[in-house]
Amino acid sequence: MSLIPPSGWRQLGIKPHRLHGGFNRLGFESPSDCSFSIAASCPLPFFKRQEADGWYSRHVTVLVTLPYIENVKQFAVPERGTLSDGREGVIFRLPLANAQWSMVALDDIAFFTAYVFAHPDEWGGRTLPLGSDSLTFQEIAATLERVSGVPAEYRPMTLEEYAALGFPNVHDVINMLRFCIEYGMPRDRESLRKIHPDLMTFEQWVKKTGWRGEPKEVQKDAITGSK
Repeated sequence: MSLIPPSGWRQLGIKPHRLHGGFNRLGFESPSDCSFSIAASCPLPFFKRQEADGWYSRHVTVLVTLPYIENVKQFAVPERGTLSDGREGVIFRLPLANAQWSMVALDDIAFFTAYVFAHPDEWGGRTLPLGSDSLTFQEIAATLERVSGVPAEYRPMTLEEYAALGFPNVHDVINMLRFCIEYGMPRDRESLRKIHPDLMTFEQWVKKTGWRGEPKEVQKDAITGSK
């Protein structure tokens, strides 16, 4: 995402916050910035944080997000199959080993978006890293089974096995997974809960949505832009 002057917002369909008869505030979402720590060893074009200066340093708020919790319905959706104990259930397959998978719920992004627009003097020109929960996929599988009753387990795979799946832009996804394994994406959830006490955990999300491991499209296709 590129920063553009207010004169160009309407052309791009952007609807900024209206204050005092003029457009004075703009908030947008940006993934975690990883360029400071990994240089060229693990390039992630969609993990480059946007910067704000000049006019933007007073009027733009950047919400630094994470992989959505909802991605378990599409990007990280489990397979149906036979578990290691012989039960039929769902199996999560990602090359993350025991690494923490940091997530943010779309509802939490919506809350903080409304919050920063409601507090422009406090949040203008600032960056707010968001996060709802952080779990290993062993913990994600155990949580799904405990809440839904659907037998579930995590069966790790290697990065090479994942690359062999051959879906579009797999190299970018692999670099994101490498980044999660080697560096992680920690968040200060204690501070976030002071603003939003109902910050959603993965367990709460499963209870709220009734998700039982089934797939569902939640994001636009990387190639066509369709859902």
